[in-house]
Amino acid sequence: MKLLTPKTLKNLRLIHRYLSFLCSGILMIYLLSGFLLNHQREFKFMRQKVEKTVDVQPEILAGVDFERQDDIKALMSELSCDSSDYKKHRISKDKVSIQGKNQLSIVIDLEKKTAEIKQIHRPPFLTALNTLHRNPGKIWTYTSDICLILLITVVITGLLIVPGKKGIAGIGGVLLVIGILIPLIIFFILQ
Repeated sequence: MKLLTPKTLKNLRLIHRYLSFLCSGILMIYLLSGFLLNHQREFKFMRQKVEKTVDVQPEILAGVDFERQDDIKALMSELSCDSSDYKKHRISKDKVSIQGKNQLSIVIDLEKKTAEIKQIHRPPFLTALNTLHRNPGKIWTYTSDICLILLITVVITGLLIVPGKKGIAGIGGVLLVIGILIPLIIFFILQ
């Protein structure tokens, strides 16, 4: 007695094929972003750091009210930084620290009249991949959950469409067990 009829096998193959194509796109993006995230040190283009120290002219600082956000933004513009990158600032005894987007950091020493500017530039597409991989919100969580369900369906249909000794009852089953054991062994080695 056959477990699966030819019609059932045909339907499983169709489901497996089309869900595989659908999940492959999502999985490729996730794999690429994970690879780049794991190998940030090797890929210097991912984090191009710009550091410079500039002299700040006293007349630029003269009319600045450091409590006002608009004055801080104007000061950023004077220092050739994009004022739309402003996030927050803090004032201490003789320094003003400005934090901005893209890891922008400006520290103005009011005594020495210098500004230390640091910023990390990342390619926008790679930054977007990195953000997706780190789960930016509920939409990506739901997308990942749906992809998980689809991938489970792909795995189950893939296990069922190959009958006999080449399928789950034979070498396919052995490879399945090995595939499950590999991450478990690595996990226990790292403990």
